Amino acid sequence: MLLRHGLTSNIYLNDYLTFIQQGRDTFEFHHNLLVAQHHYHLVINAHHAFNAFYAEQKRLAEQLMD
Repeated sequence: MLLRHGLTSNIYLNDYLTFIQQGRDTFEFHHNLLVAQHHYHLVINAHHAFNAFYAEQKRLAEQLMD
């Protein structure tokens, strides 16, 4: 009986640890996803800023040519 109880509690412990590990993995995944999304938005914003800057430079250059 004691042996069976020991095995049972060991199984529960393993399940619990697996559950915690999965939670950690999920948290890491979501964290990495958030970081990736943030980076993506920064890149997109920088791209738009450069486009606006170069469009303005081009407009000024064309103005000078006229």
